[in-house]
Amino acid sequence: MKELLLLIGAYCLCCCYATAQEAPDTVRAVRAESVDSAAVRFSCQLQGRGQILLEWTADSVTEGDYFIIEHSTDDQQFQTLGAIRGINGQNRYQISDNAPFGGSNYYRLKRMGLRGQVLYSKILRQSSSAAASFRFYPNPVDKMLIIQSDHAIDIQVLSSMGALRLSRAIQPGLQVINLSALEKGTYLLRISDKENKTDRMEQLIKN
Repeated sequence: MKELLLLIGAYCLCCCYATAQEAPDTVRAVRAESVDSAAVRFSCQLQGRGQILLEWTADSVTEGDYFIIEHSTDDQQFQTLGAIRGINGQNRYQISDNAPFGGSNYYRLKRMGLRGQVLYSKILRQSSSAAASFRFYPNPVDKMLIIQSDHAIDIQVLSSMGALRLSRAIQPGLQVINLSALEKGTYLLRISDKENKTDRMEQLIKN
């Protein structure tokens, strides 16, 4: 009887050891699969006026999901370009970088879920021929719009019917404008460059 108990004990110890050896490989496999599924067909392409369009398809999107596009010029330090809230049942999304930097631009998609999981896509690179003297982000915007300019400019936010909703004089550098008072919808952003004596219009989407 004692010999039988010893044999059973030795067998259990061997099983526990084998399971402990296999566990790390199993965890690595699950994590790799999760990272690969963060974004499907994540792509970017250069459009007219130097804009870069980023598109992606994600599986099993729920209302608690968020998609954050991050941008970098060196493939190392990333900053948030824009964020989109996931819509239950909608799996196709897009966002534009309206004023990419000259040279190489790097983008990655960060997916965040209700349970706290954070997943990253592959990193994409897109080249732009000319450096922008003015850029704004994120677009779509929730509350705070970040504007970066090489020199002083005037900006106006217009409704789709052309009504003036906001006007600001922007100094050189980085400025933050609070747009929380604007209703959800599509607006026009007019940029008046007094130094170059030019006006341009950009589409601005308010979440």
